[in-house]
Amino acid sequence: MSEPQLPQTVAITGSSGLMGRTLVPALHRAGAELRLLTRRASTQLQTGSTYVPGDLSNKESLAELLRGADALVHLAGVAHTDLRSPEEQAHAFAVNVTGTRNLFAAAEAAGVRRVVLMSSAHVYAGREGTDLPETAPIAGDGGYADMKMAAETAAREQQEQGCDMVILRPCLTYGPGVRFNLHQLMSALKRGLYVHPGGADAVRSFVSVETVAAATLHMLHPERPAGTYNLADERPESLRAWVDHLAVLLDARPPHTIPISVLRSIAFVGSALARIGMPAPLTRAKLHKLTVPFSLNVEALRATGFKWPQDEEDVLRAMVQRFLDTQGKGE
Repeated sequence: MSEPQLPQTVAITGSSGLMGRTLVPALHRAGAELRLLTRRASTQLQTGSTYVPGDLSNKESLAELLRGADALVHLAGVAHTDLRSPEEQAHAFAVNVTGTRNLFAAAEAAGVRRVVLMSSAHVYAGREGTDLPETAPIAGDGGYADMKMAAETAAREQQEQGCDMVILRPCLTYGPGVRFNLHQLMSALKRGLYVHPGGADAVRSFVSVETVAAATLHMLHPERPAGTYNLADERPESLRAWVDHLAVLLDARPPHTIPISVLRSIAFVGSALARIGMPAPLTRAKLHKLTVPFSLNVEALRATGFKWPQDEEDVLRAMVQRFLDTQGKGE
């Protein structure tokens, strides 16, 4: 049986983000023509790509983005940073929820049937559990998870209208140019400030940007079954072992182990400081992430015939090298 054909023209939002920077070249190599939404005016920067100025609030831009497109990949969104002010929360909602609904409406009007929505494993209740399937309970957190759940609701509404909707739920994603949690982790390791909690070795799922790109290409084929899929590397990892390996790649000393009772006391104080807007290296929420398992079952994705790239080590090394290069420049 021959390999299903990739859609000829693919529209993408969020092409300049962590996932998009790997997905766009992969789609080019696969022979797709791309239409990329950009927030600033741009000329044709790369053969095979058309840049459409605009954002998710601009319905005219969205109509232009989807003109002639056979499929859509929606990556854009405000990532899970702390949304402290009402203004930040309103902006995130406008992008992640209202913007997503605008985009899906434009896709329906343009007759685009195959849509891939990049959601998040943050939707799973408590963000903890072992070998969680896609049917595991989901729950909001008052912020990012709520918005991802609302985006998924919009996606399912489109599916009921006949759209071939694929919802991907990636876990913690690593690759060159990471920000937020993984950037902070590498900074802490390099400065000798990261410690392991004694008596805890949580098993966690991670996903490389190359796996995200490969899975997105795989699920863009219209013959693949629509639905919701966990997105992670093929096997989960011991968080302790994963961090220790990252320290080796960073040429940093191995983290010390501190009794968890001591860390709980530090986290209690840190949480109190965080509530009044002061920086805290450790809070109860952060300690929770270090001590509870959170791994995803990927059998549904495997059942579609997906093959993992098996390049996790190369991606980790590239991530570390990018981090070290930017640190050397004082960035």
